[in-house]
Amino acid sequence: MSSQFTSSGYTYLFLTGLISSLLTVPVSADDQIPNIMVIGTTDDKERVSLVPTESPITQPSTGELLKRSPGGSLNFNGPTSGIGQYRGMFGYRLKTKVNGVSVVSGGPNWMDAPLHYAPMPLVKSVRIQRGVAPVSVGPESIGGFVETTTYKSEFSAGSDFAFQGMLNASTQTVDSGFGIGTVLGGANDTHRVHFLGVIEKGDDTEFEGGDIIPTEYDRKAAGLGYGFTSGDQTFAFDYMRNETDNAGTPALPMDIVYIDADVASFAYNGVLGGINVDAKVHYNEVEHLMNNYSLRADPMMPTMFRANLADGEAVSFDLQAEFDLGAGELAVGVDGEFAEHNANISNPNAAMFFIENFNDVTRDRLGLFGEWTSPEDDDFEYEVGLRFTRVDADSGQVDGTPAIMMPPAGMLRDAFNSANRDLDWDLYDIVLKNTFLTTETVSFDVTLAHKERAPAYQELYLWLPLQATAGLADGKNYIGNLNLKKEKANIIELGMKFEADATYFGPRVFYQKVDNYIQGTPVAGGSPAEMFCTMMGPPMCSNPVLQFTNVDARLYGVDTDFGSQLSDNLRIDGVVSYVRGERRDIDDDLYRISPLSSIVGLSYIADDWKATVEGVFAAAQNDISVTNEESKSPGYGYMNLYGTYTLDEGLKVTGGVNNVFDKLYADHTNGINRARGSDVAVGDRVPGPGRSLFVRLSYNW
Repeated sequence: MSSQFTSSGYTYLFLTGLISSLLTVPVSADDQIPNIMVIGTTDDKERVSLVPTESPITQPSTGELLKRSPGGSLNFNGPTSGIGQYRGMFGYRLKTKVNGVSVVSGGPNWMDAPLHYAPMPLVKSVRIQRGVAPVSVGPESIGGFVETTTYKSEFSAGSDFAFQGMLNASTQTVDSGFGIGTVLGGANDTHRVHFLGVIEKGDDTEFEGGDIIPTEYDRKAAGLGYGFTSGDQTFAFDYMRNETDNAGTPALPMDIVYIDADVASFAYNGVLGGINVDAKVHYNEVEHLMNNYSLRADPMMPTMFRANLADGEAVSFDLQAEFDLGAGELAVGVDGEFAEHNANISNPNAAMFFIENFNDVTRDRLGLFGEWTSPEDDDFEYEVGLRFTRVDADSGQVDGTPAIMMPPAGMLRDAFNSANRDLDWDLYDIVLKNTFLTTETVSFDVTLAHKERAPAYQELYLWLPLQATAGLADGKNYIGNLNLKKEKANIIELGMKFEADATYFGPRVFYQKVDNYIQGTPVAGGSPAEMFCTMMGPPMCSNPVLQFTNVDARLYGVDTDFGSQLSDNLRIDGVVSYVRGERRDIDDDLYRISPLSSIVGLSYIADDWKATVEGVFAAAQNDISVTNEESKSPGYGYMNLYGTYTLDEGLKVTGGVNNVFDKLYADHTNGINRARGSDVAVGDRVPGPGRSLFVRLSYNW
C-alpha cells in the first residue's frame, strides 16, 4: 500500500504538540463549550462519552461512531457487521445495549452484532461509558458498556395532541448508497405514539485499489411505540422488525443472505411508596441464513459450497429500585436473560450433507446488584457497587456428515456427546469509584474494580473445528472447550478532568489484569481436531487449529478527549486512544488490539453553519499475536472535510468529503479478507473506504 502514511513518528509529534498548545490557549470567561462537539462530549455526571450523530460516517455501521470516543474502536467485518471495541476488549466482553435491550445475536459469527440493531438513520445518541462500567448497567461488562438510543415520540406539555417526528436521509458516493429513516407520531401530556421506518442500501465499497467485494448491503426496518403517563407512573411498549438481505462480510467465511429479527420491549417507570422503580421486559427472535456463494465468487469445488441457517431467541428482564439511604442514593436490582441458539450447516450440492453446528444451546443468567452513590454536590464523590450473577449453559447432542464419514470428526462428536455439557458459573463484580474536586476547574478520578465473565456459547460448544467464533475474523478454525473457567479482571483507573471556560482535557490511565482470559491456542499435535483439519485441507481447514483456552493477560493504556476555543469562531477538538494487550503466561500479544490512534478536528463556527477540517491518524501496530499468526499493519493518516448548515429550526444539512486524498489504508482492527473475486487479495486486511462525497439531511419537528 504505497500511499499509506507509514511513519508513526509524525503522528506522535503532531499529537504531542497539539495537546501542549491546547493547554496554553487563552480564552475569555464568556466562552462556552458548544453542546455538540466536533468529535464528542463528556457527561461528567454519568462519566460517559456522547458521540454526535452528525459525524462524517461513510459506512452504515453505527459502530463507526465508537472510533470518535476516547478508547473506542471498531472491528470491521462488513458494512452492517461491525463489532465494538473499547480499550482492547470486544465481542462478549463489551456490554452493548440498544434502547436498554441486550439484543441476542442470531448468527454464531456475529454478522448481526448488537449494534446491527441500531440503524444509523434512526440513531439519536451513542453513549460510551468512560472506564469501568457500573454494576447497575448489567452483568459481564468486563470490557465496558455502550448504549445506543434511537428516536421515538416524546410526551408534550399540554393536553392537545401534537404531531411530531424526525427524518434523516443521506447518500454517499463510495458505495452509491443511501439511507432514509423516519419516526412519525404524536403526543400530549398523557399519551405518545409513533411509527418508524428505515431503508438502507448500498453497492460494494470502493477504495483506491478497486472494489471491496462483497460489501453490498440492503437493510429495512419498521416498528411502532406507545407510551402512557399519569402522575408518577409511565408505561411504554416498543417493537421493531429488522430485515437485512444480501449484505457482504468479506472478513468472514460466509455472507448474509437474510437476517429477520423481531425485538419487543415493555417498560415501566414510576414512584411506589417513595421508591423510584424501573422495570423492563424484552423479547427478541432472530432467523439468519448465510452462505459462501451468493455474493462472492463460487468456491473452487462443489463440495466446498456451504450454507448455515441459524436462529436465536431470548427473553430478558431488568427490575431496579432507587431510594435515599443516608446522605446518598441506593439502587438495588435483579435482572436475567434466557437465550437459545441453533445453527445447522448444509451444502446445496449435496442434500445429505449436514453439520449440527450448535444444537439446542441454552445460556441463562440471573443476577442481583446493589449500588450506592454519594451526593453529587460534594467535593468528594464516590460510588460503591456489588453484583452477583449466576450463569447456566447447556447443549443438546450433535452430529454431522464429517463425523459419520471421517473417524477424527467422529471421535470429536462422541467425546462431545458423552461429556457433561450442563455447566454453570458464579460471577462477582465489585466497583469502587472516587472523584475528588480539587479546584473549580480540576477533578481527579480513582476507580478500583473486579469484574467477571462466563464463557460464551461459541467458546464452549463449537465441537468441530470451524470458524463460528463470534466474529474473530482471523481465518483460523477453532474448537470449543467444555472445561473453560470464568474470566476474572482486576482493574485500576486514574483519571483527570480539566475544564475552564471553553477548554477541556480529560486523560485517563488504566491497567487491567485478567486471569483465565479466553484465547485460542493451538491444539495438541496428533489430536482428533488436528487430524480432521489435515484431512480436510485448505481452504476449508488448515493447521494450526486453535482451541478456546484460559490464559493470563493484561491490558493497559491511556486515552483522552480535549478541546479549546481558539477565537470567537474557531475551535479545535479531538480524542487520542492507546491500549496495549499482552499475554502474561507467555511472551505474546493479544489479538486484534487497536494501535495508538487519534481524530482531531478544527472547526469554524458561525451562527447557523459550521465547517470542519478533520485529521484521522493511526500509528503502526507492531505488537501482534503470534498465536493467531496476526500480521502487522502500517500507520496512516487521512483528511475529512465537512460542514453543517441550519436552514430552519429543526432542519439541518450536513455534507462533505471523507478521505479527501483517496488514501489507501486499513484499520488494524479490520478483519482479514476471505472472499475470492475481490480487488482485495485473500489474506489481506480489508481496507478502509476510498474518497466519498456525502450529503445528509435531518429534520426534527
